[in-house]
Amino acid sequence: MLQKTILIVFGLAMVLLITAGKNNGNTILKSSGSHISSTGAPGEQTCAKSGCHIDAQIDQDDNKVVTKLILGDNEKIYTPAQKYTMKLHAIKAGVGRFGFQIVALDTNNRSSGAFSVPQNYNRVQLQNGTINGSNRNYVTHTTAGNKPDVVGEVEWNFVWTAPQSYKGKVTFYYCVNATNMDNTNTGDHLFVASESYTTSATKVSENEDFASTFRVYPTVANDYLTVENESGFAKDTKYEIVSSSGLILQKNRIESSGNSVVIPLELLPNGYYIVRITTAGIAIVKNFVVLR
Repeated sequence: MLQKTILIVFGLAMVLLITAGKNNGNTILKSSGSHISSTGAPGEQTCAKSGCHIDAQIDQDDNKVVTKLILGDNEKIYTPAQKYTMKLHAIKAGVGRFGFQIVALDTNNRSSGAFSVPQNYNRVQLQNGTINGSNRNYVTHTTAGNKPDVVGEVEWNFVWTAPQSYKGKVTFYYCVNATNMDNTNTGDHLFVASESYTTSATKVSENEDFASTFRVYPTVANDYLTVENESGFAKDTKYEIVSSSGLILQKNRIESSGNSVVIPLELLPNGYYIVRITTAGIAIVKNFVVLR
């Protein structure tokens, strides 16, 4: 009996150790990623108030003296459903360890578009949280990503796929932490900023009318995904299943004489995915989750 009790206690201790620092299934430790909802965006605090960097100095970096966010080739307008590589750059003399978190919100403060991680890139990771009942998606640093190649200067890369049909402004809110490297949660320096991008309403409207004929369901899938188009599928219609890290896991043509087709998902593990449907030069992007 004593031996059984010891084994149970040991097992519970191991579970607690393994799951320590996890938030919504994402491993978030102090040095390997920000706490959920720490960007300073509407409805959010910064790391200084979320219980991590408790006495940090907070500066609003509106003039981008320390930080700079770049969309693609420094575009100021985004194209619906377009996939962009983004860069967040920070410069602060003498700093040997940085951290960050970023979120993209529409004018109703809802997550806009979809983030993913470049293939074979280990400096950033994805996060997911809920603010006032609304789901929000984030990108933050990893342990490998908080160490700059050059002291005082750091850059993180990640991918953002623009929303398919949203017509308004998308604002990226972010917080960069320039730490004092004393391995405590005190004495750090936070820089909070935002960058907004708009799109052409005409182009969005054209795509929106076409995309509205497509339905992709269920949002939370098990072994298959159904794609419907009330007017059927053109011969050039294709689909891709893309992982949260940006890796194309499945792709094929959609060939159906009817108005619906089933995409098998049996080989995909639980996780967040994007299905990208292309037809007539237009891309329709939908998010879904595999959960069994």
